[in-house]
Parts: sequence; C-alpha cells; structure tokens
Amino acid sequence: MKVVLPNNDFKKAGKSELLPLTPKESTILTKENSAGLQLAVNPSDVDNSPKFKKQVLILTGSEDVCTVLTWCRDVKQASHGLNIATGPEQARMAQTLTAGTAQTTFETKLTTLCTEKRKERSEASSATSAAAKRTILESALDDANDRTAEAVLNTLKQLVKQLLPRRILA
Repeated sequence: MKVVLPNNDFKKAGKSELLPLTPKESTILTKENSAGLQLAVNPSDVDNSPKFKKQVLILTGSEDVCTVLTWCRDVKQASHGLNIATGPEQARMAQTLTAGTAQTTFETKLTTLCTEKRKERSEASSATSAAAKRTILESALDDANDRTAEAVLNTLKQLVKQLLPRRILA
C-alpha cells in the first residue's frame, strides 16, 4: 500500500492563513494598555477566598483574532472573579476595558439594545394611555431596567462579531 502525503503548496505559494489563531506578536501588557485586577477564586466569599492578580488588555479594536477572543474570555472571567452580576456594573467594567473604536462600538451597541428594551418595556407596561408610554420612551436610560446583564452580554457578543471580520479579512 502506497501512502501519498499531500503537497504543501500552501506555504510555498506565499499565501497566508485566513484565520490565524495564534497571536502575530506577543503583546506586552503594560499599565498603559492593560488593567490589573485582583480576582477572587470564590467571589461569593471574598474574605476567605484566595485571590490572584490578572492583567486584562484594554481592547482598542485593532487587535488580531486571537487577542479579541482572549479579551472576551478575560472580561467574562473578570466579571465572575469580581462578583459583578448586575448589568450597570458589567457595562462600566467593559467600558473600562475598551478604548477607541472598540469603546465607541460597545457604547453605541449597548445604547441601541437598551433603547429596544425600553420600547419593549413601554409596550408591555400596564399603562394604557399613550402619554404614559411616551413618558417611558422619552425618559433617560434606566440602568436598572434597561442595562441588564443580558443586554451587556449581547453587546459584548456583537462587539466581537463586528471586530472579527475586520481582523480576519485584514
């Protein structure tokens, strides 16, 4: 039986990978491009739980695919390790860990999702008058009712979806 190995013309032709999952260059985390967090192993018992330090990159929107995916994982880990469960706190943490294009995109998408949530809330409200529904729609974004943890998670997913095609096609 003859075994034929495939020709490795891919690298010979000078073509690059479409979706490189390994970082192009190792990013050195400094005080300027990252945030240091002290996370608890068991966030529900912070006083007795062992703690560890974690440096999380501040996402700017120009990172490669692997870095964006790692950042998303780190944000979720930080949210758990800091025992941040409410939407407004998660939104503030995500805004702290983004800058530039990524921060603008995050804030825009979060505002859009919260506005949609407010519209749903006004339509589902027991107020039958149009004036009461208009009051809900014209009021400022309510952190407790509009910026839920689900809205922040969906915003993070949309942010990653928007950043990845740019990096994959670059």
